[in-house]
Amino acid sequence: MDSRNMDTTSALDGAAARGRGIIPQRQPGLYSLRLRVPLGLLTSAQLSELAGIAERHGEGRVQVTTRQGIEIPGVPEESVSCALRELAEAGISPGSCGPRVRNVLCCPGLDGCSHALVNSRELAAALDRAFLDVALPVKMKVAVAACPNACTTPQINDIGFVGAVHPELDPEACVGCGLCEAACREAAIRMVDDNPALGAQRCLACAECIAACPTGGWTAGARGFVAYVGGKGGRHPRFGVPLPSLFDVDGALELVRAALDLLCEHGRPKERLASVLDRVGIDALAEGATSGVSGL
Repeated sequence: MDSRNMDTTSALDGAAARGRGIIPQRQPGLYSLRLRVPLGLLTSAQLSELAGIAERHGEGRVQVTTRQGIEIPGVPEESVSCALRELAEAGISPGSCGPRVRNVLCCPGLDGCSHALVNSRELAAALDRAFLDVALPVKMKVAVAACPNACTTPQINDIGFVGAVHPELDPEACVGCGLCEAACREAAIRMVDDNPALGAQRCLACAECIAACPTGGWTAGARGFVAYVGGKGGRHPRFGVPLPSLFDVDGALELVRAALDLLCEHGRPKERLASVLDRVGIDALAEGATSGVSGL
């Protein structure tokens, strides 16, 4: 009998191993090692160590995941322990799998992006520290974007945060040039009798009107994060619902903590946050996170 077709179930094939980032491949006896990459950042030294480990214990290649993590595929069962030990020595931890908070997606933000409105990495790092390895009944995906361009797709995560700056008009400084109307891609600003009128329902708080104004007529008001809750991808994707507040870092942490409490209290097996909110109502979540926020 061809041994490749036999049942080769291993102790590494269980949920506990998956929780440590050890993922069985479809090929018997081979595993992918999922690694935790906070903020999607690795040092050049870590990259060098990672390359060596993949060469020695895997297939000589790595894969970047959709959540800004890294996997080393093709690791034989007998090499898993040694590979994990070498990764730990390089300061690289196993990734999060299974029912827990997954790797927090994060854009570069103020560190390099000209569109960034807020410090996305500050929030993502705080979320990572607060909720790493918290046991849950189901997985939780969180993403942070520094502006409404939303390159980390926060709207299709369980909870997503989008940087925002609420524009405020100083009528005395406005000269009625109309450059803000031309700059607004949402058609949220219309010139009425040579004065800009802002339609709050259309405004994404992207601050492009502020950047376009040559006289300082538009200035930055409240600054923070818009939170989207109940989004998800997969075979039945849906957009999250934006909450009517602007969150600072502390408020964002409280919101995620309230969502985790809601999942633990009301969640059914494998039921994502979106479905829980469908049953208990979004107010149950909003009421659990009331500090550190300001109205938009």
